[in-house]
Amino acid sequence: MKRILIVEPHQYHYEIIPSLVYYFRDLHFAIDLLVQENFIKEDIFCRFKSLEDISVMRYKESELGNILKSSMIEEYDFIFLNSYEYFHDNKKEKLLDYLGYVPQSKYGILGMIHNKDLLNDKDIPYLKENRIFALTPFQYNGYEIKLLSASFFGENVNKKYASSLERKQILMIGASNNRELVEVALNDLRDSMMEVGYIGNIYQNKELRQIIKQVIHCFGRQQCNHNKFHFKARKSIKYFGKLDFSSMYREIENADYIMLAMDMQNQKYASFLEGKTSGSKQLVLGFNKPCIICERVGKVYGFNHTNAVLYEGNDLLEGLRRVSKTGYNDYLDLKHNLGILYDNCIAQSKKNLSETISQIVTRVQ
Repeated sequence: MKRILIVEPHQYHYEIIPSLVYYFRDLHFAIDLLVQENFIKEDIFCRFKSLEDISVMRYKESELGNILKSSMIEEYDFIFLNSYEYFHDNKKEKLLDYLGYVPQSKYGILGMIHNKDLLNDKDIPYLKENRIFALTPFQYNGYEIKLLSASFFGENVNKKYASSLERKQILMIGASNNRELVEVALNDLRDSMMEVGYIGNIYQNKELRQIIKQVIHCFGRQQCNHNKFHFKARKSIKYFGKLDFSSMYREIENADYIMLAMDMQNQKYASFLEGKTSGSKQLVLGFNKPCIICERVGKVYGFNHTNAVLYEGNDLLEGLRRVSKTGYNDYLDLKHNLGILYDNCIAQSKKNLSETISQIVTRVQ
């Protein structure tokens, strides 16, 4: 039987693994996972019907190099690097550069690139053979990095509408969101029939310092600066903190929309136009929750006005106003069209992976 080893060098990016398992199951591979000790199988695969065929090997970070160099690697047809790059010790580099060698499986490596700026000429042999995939396709030096969508989270995902939309539930997930943009928009919108929640790390000391700084700024000028201090809007956001996968999925299923609020005037967000992908995109697709997102990034992700709520530039307020005015039938249309995009992404991803594996095997044989 064909065998695949899926390797994740970090203590994160685990949300991608369910989709990889789904694709390699479809290709009739026996699947082993090599992950760090914080990996909780029952949580990551909490929406799967069956886990019996998924073998998990956990390692300490210092052990990775020796494991991937061991003779057991030769037993696998492919090694899939869930992160082609490896960020460690305040250093950003590719995993192969860190290892200093290429794991010697029967047909070599496959991988997922998350940061385009780490690619260079050394990667071209892998790009020529389409061994490297991306969560959002992009071009590098004339080579197409093909789609491998990580939007399958299990057979038991609830994709039905969450409410009658009389009180719209909106979720932000993760650090890609600029919450000041959200606070400004909520301050001006003043829609009591809309609730916004945030899932992700909350650094209380940092938040408190920011509030104190804004209060001092406000009173020091005898008036609140409209663009800096939005205490009521900040207080209106429900903060869930960091959740395990099961709890996060439950909150997503209870929501109506997922919001991705990016400050496109900030250079750090430019990479999202060049292949970098927020995990929110995968959750939007996988849980069939229409996205509220700026048009430039939304179109790169495959969204349009038929399956998402798009707004221009940083005008998040306009996006939220559109949500406020969206009726029940229009919302169902968004979900229907989003489902079509999801089906297309899954089908294209299966095709891309299957063709790459077939071509590599044929070439090696």
